[in-house]
Amino acid sequence: MFVETRGPVLNRLQASLFDTHADWQMLFMADALAALELISRRKVGIVLANFGMDNACCEEFLRRLQKTAPEVIRISLLTDQAKRCAAKSVDYAHECIAAHCDQSQMEILIARSLYSREKTRRNPGLAELLSNLHTTPTPVTP
Repeated sequence: MFVETRGPVLNRLQASLFDTHADWQMLFMADALAALELISRRKVGIVLANFGMDNACCEEFLRRLQKTAPEVIRISLLTDQAKRCAAKSVDYAHECIAAHCDQSQMEILIARSLYSREKTRRNPGLAELLSNLHTTPTPVTP
């Protein structure tokens, strides 16, 4: 699930990722509260959040997400300006990445997170450990 309160990055991601990753089930949400409500009703493995310069709202969204759905991998997309004031939202995100990063970097991060998510689904103890971590470990791939 991609959650963005401002459209440009969300629109870019939606256009580029839909075409290249038809095997991924993707949701794109422009409203944080609607996203949290949907997550309470539907299984979501990864959430990428971008709130532009509104770091306080991003922090609150990620904090609530961690509390209500700790099994979800939380990724914060940060603008260059937001990186300077992002210390709090980083506390609730497993990963942080530049919002305007290269698409291949975004794809690698998502693929790595999907791989980690799949491994934790098979091991409840590992899932609980991951939900409490502040960063996701880089998985060793065969």
